[in-house]
Amino acid sequence: IIATEKDDRVQNVSIQLVNSGLNEVKTDIEGKYSFLQLSNGQQVTVSPSKTDGWLNGVSTADIVKIQRHILGLEPLSTAYKMIAADVNRSSSITAKDISELRRLILGVTDGIEGNTSWRFVNRLYAFNDINDCLSENFPESYLMKPLLSDLNLDFYAIKTGDVTNNAVTK
Repeated sequence: IIATEKDDRVQNVSIQLVNSGLNEVKTDIEGKYSFLQLSNGQQVTVSPSKTDGWLNGVSTADIVKIQRHILGLEPLSTAYKMIAADVNRSSSITAKDISELRRLILGVTDGIEGNTSWRFVNRLYAFNDINDCLSENFPESYLMKPLLSDLNLDFYAIKTGDVTNNAVTK
């Protein structure tokens, strides 16, 4: 299952099994995906991606929340919001992230160089410290080595720039 931190299921996420020879699949309206043709013993990497809808869920309210975080007035409460706020993927949240979001909202740009509109974190991963989560090497894919049985592998979906959790997921 692919879902946001508030458990909104995300549709149309592309899931690739790298090194499997199989075509990618997309999540359904319930955020579910499956690969039925995998043989036991294969070593593959499960890699979700979604690159559409840069403006989906992004508004000036997000800019205000990120600004309040930077000023220390209202820190972002989860690692997933921190990842969303790191718009330029620099491993820190700065005024540059706000500037990139403004440019996006004003239509000056249609994306953020060096990042994707959605990011994904393996749901089993536990961040060590929310305040230092951006420096962690958190898993955005999952290496199965080797596959021995059915595996239920879930990911959190994070909409870049959307710290207010307003993105439409279906």
